[in-house]
Amino acid sequence: MLRTLSRTSSGRSRQPTSQSPSLFIVAVKPNNRRSPRIPIELVEIIVAFLIHDYRTINSRTAFSLILSFSLASKAFRQIAFRNCLRLLCINHDSASWDGIHAMISNFQSWKDLNVFSLIKQVSFFFLIDYCIRLSVSHRALDTSSASIVKDATRLRSLTNLQGLRLVFDKEGLSTQRSTCNILFPNLSIPSSRQSLSVLIIDMLPRIDRSLLSHISTTFPSLKKLFLSVTDRLSSCEFPILLQSTQRLLLYYHHPEWDRFMDTLECCLHSPIPHSHGDLHLLVEAFSNALQPLTHLNELHLGVFLSNEEMISNHILSHLNEKISAVTAATTTARSLSDCRQCQETFRAGVREREELASRLMFRRLPSLCLISWSTLFLDSTSITTPKSTLMSFDNSDAPDSAPRVPQDIATGFALIRIGTVQLVLVDMVDQDDDIDIDDSSGGGSGEGRILRREMAHYRPG
Repeated sequence: MLRTLSRTSSGRSRQPTSQSPSLFIVAVKPNNRRSPRIPIELVEIIVAFLIHDYRTINSRTAFSLILSFSLASKAFRQIAFRNCLRLLCINHDSASWDGIHAMISNFQSWKDLNVFSLIKQVSFFFLIDYCIRLSVSHRALDTSSASIVKDATRLRSLTNLQGLRLVFDKEGLSTQRSTCNILFPNLSIPSSRQSLSVLIIDMLPRIDRSLLSHISTTFPSLKKLFLSVTDRLSSCEFPILLQSTQRLLLYYHHPEWDRFMDTLECCLHSPIPHSHGDLHLLVEAFSNALQPLTHLNELHLGVFLSNEEMISNHILSHLNEKISAVTAATTTARSLSDCRQCQETFRAGVREREELASRLMFRRLPSLCLISWSTLFLDSTSITTPKSTLMSFDNSDAPDSAPRVPQDIATGFALIRIGTVQLVLVDMVDQDDDIDIDDSSGGGSGEGRILRREMAHYRPG
């Protein structure tokens, strides 16, 4: 326990004994004996350790543990804010964000440090009724649509933002653009435009040229861009084949079935061929929109490059199988990766299409050195790179730096299993090479491999 002079005394009720003890600062009687001094670096380590288990759940809870500590002196206050606000996480209600913002503004008025500049990583989770969540580690604050519109200018206070995550969980095709128009102008102040290097947007209804152009013009200093539509589908996981006649008849009334079909209809998970006629048109639209991002070296586009009807055809073909065949099977195909028929028919073509799209994107975006796409065809040994690694800032600007080592995860049963095929540029082809693709089979072919497939992996829903 640290002992120093406290300037305040709190009248708040004590915490239950079941909770982790707080870091209290207590007044001590002065005497002529000199007290030993603790190195300030050690104090910072103690504070970081104390709030480690709480700051990724709720920033208010984390800060309450060191509130008395933060009031003891200017140096302690700087340590408290530096550790709490590096990863900002607010939970459950709009009052949480209001309280954190008011607290920061109050300390800001003391003018002894720029508190808002300490906030480097933020995520906004958009849920039903335009709810907004603010956090770094996938848990956050909820607030109403009125609060977003009224208080959007608060985002201008985040002057040193390096990483931003947006999750459009229940946004629709008609509301995606308006939501971006609310947030992006307030996040594009000059300091943030220069400091923001990582942008992650999950569960988008669609990825199109308009969105990419908006991102490129708003955040021109991006080095890592992660956009995903297919995460919407991975949240609707349940077996496609059921093991008895009665259960199969009830399958169509399963709530997850209705949810999954609604999700398929409310997002553009596979832009080919209806949104973009073929792969060349898709690559041309996306690459032209990303041209302003001259520092971009890592890109993930979470859409399937297989034809749009492939998922529905796979589902319907299995649901129409004879009951005897279903019940007699020792193993049932639950995803395209496990379906022998789909593997033999589509896998090779889809893989070639993914590699061709990557070659074309590398050619049009000179700074790009790593690209990944969502895929329905996973390798037998599947690995994952946690999304949180994109939110780490290591000051490494070398374009040829090796990708991070992925971690293994266990797989489960799912209607479809969604992975990411990641490819790295290792050698540039001649600009005059002709690369053609045959879209009739859902895949293509191209001469001159310039890619190395690093992984094809599962990502948890």
